[in-house]
Amino acid sequence: MLSSTAVVEVVAERLAAHEAANYVLDPVIVAKDGTHLLTDDGVRAVREKLLPLAILVTPNAPEAEALTGEAVSSADGAARAARALVDMGANAALVKGGHLPGQAVDVLWDGAEETRLTNPRIAGPPVHGTGCVLSAAVAAYLARGEALAAAVAKARGFLQDALTETFSTGGSFQLFAPFQHRD
Repeated sequence: MLSSTAVVEVVAERLAAHEAANYVLDPVIVAKDGTHLLTDDGVRAVREKLLPLAILVTPNAPEAEALTGEAVSSADGAARAARALVDMGANAALVKGGHLPGQAVDVLWDGAEETRLTNPRIAGPPVHGTGCVLSAAVAAYLARGEALAAAVAKARGFLQDALTETFSTGGSFQLFAPFQHRD
């Protein structure tokens, strides 16, 4: 989570200087409870400085709305937002559908092909950190040489496995527990 415009600018400068090849942007802008975590200027800096450097951007529905101005209340809205994110400079976009009603549908747009990915919802309280785990797993699979679509698919499988191993600390969210993933 980048807390200010200045931090976003420094991160963008360093990513560009190091020519980060497998940079996956998880734009932590809106928390699960709807709390905005970055100012409008910070969101603009993410849009203008970090987004064009990303091989993949992985916003949830509220974050995709904040970045694109597109309403994301359905899989079709997620698809429009994914296309807009690529038009804004990202190499590809995965708009996550966990915040949408009904079946959770993630939409991947790579500039040429749209893929809609579904997984069953897992009953229980929300799990803190799902977006971070997903984006980190995609980056790890890309670093291992996977193509983008395969990296996304494997990362989603990793996340589904991780969601079966959570625990509560007494708050309103679950947390991930250590687990062994076979891949």
